Amino acid sequence: MAGVCVRIVLLFFIVIASAKAEPVEVVDVAFKEIGKTWEVRVMLHHEDEGWDHYADGWRISSEAGEILASGALREPNRGQASYMVNLRDVMIPPGAQVLFVEAHENRLGWSTFRVRVDLAKSEGPRYRVFQRH
Repeated sequence: MAGVCVRIVLLFFIVIASAKAEPVEVVDVAFKEIGKTWEVRVMLHHEDEGWDHYADGWRISSEAGEILASGALREPNRGQASYMVNLRDVMIPPGAQVLFVEAHENRLGWSTFRVRVDLAKSEGPRYRVFQRH
């Protein structure tokens, strides 16, 4: 019986800690075409709490769900809630027009909110596209 009580108390504290955790948010995305590749800059927002809860990555995927590129954040970002990350030499398959940018954090996983980027448009909600003409 005591073992059951301990499990219930531990579960309670895990639920409370998870409820407090806010997901990482993709605030802004910029795609810039450079030759045959792209540079992608992403502004993330997350209240990192240290090694137990921090934003730890982000990725770019196609409309079909194929991961085109990803970036890792190797440690908590202390002192700043919003920060810029970027990748260079990102290969976008010919004909790909719609992409998604999403972020990950070590406690909650992939954020349910992702930014939809239409490469045929110069801007949209939370994104901008700079193409060579």
